[in-house]
Amino acid sequence: MLQNSFFGEEVIPKSIIDPVDWNAAAMTGARIDMKDLEKVIFIITLNSATTRTAVTVDLDQHTVGTAGTPAALAVTNSYYHKVGAATVFTKVEPTVAEDEYDFLALVGDNKAVIVMEVHSSDLTDTYRWISMNAADSGAAGIGSVMALGVARLKPAAALAV
Repeated sequence: MLQNSFFGEEVIPKSIIDPVDWNAAAMTGARIDMKDLEKVIFIITLNSATTRTAVTVDLDQHTVGTAGTPAALAVTNSYYHKVGAATVFTKVEPTVAEDEYDFLALVGDNKAVIVMEVHSSDLTDTYRWISMNAADSGAAGIGSVMALGVARLKPAAALAV
């Protein structure tokens, strides 16, 4: 039997990269504490642009919440995208673990939504925090990254991520 629950009981949102022109410079995303999370769902939104030269994000793992030295977080988790006028998501199943994703060939200059997941089991043993960073796109266009942490412990709204 399925039970209804409120959003804040299961999931906790966190802004990773606020809406900003992705042509300004590389963007360092906020870190997420995976201690009490099963997984994090990253939602990347991109406005249309003119002559983008890159749409690149990378995943890092960290041993501490601030400072420290990051390590690449390569995953093979499926991701989903809607580009341009698409009304449904298309699933992509990577065959090789990657920590850096270049979506330029997929997105081009179109608006897009890309959804990626990182599971707590994807982290190396001594790592507890994750982040997603974005490269300069080479063309004016607003983009953002939001994370939804799926909690092991309920209610999710009580957790600090």
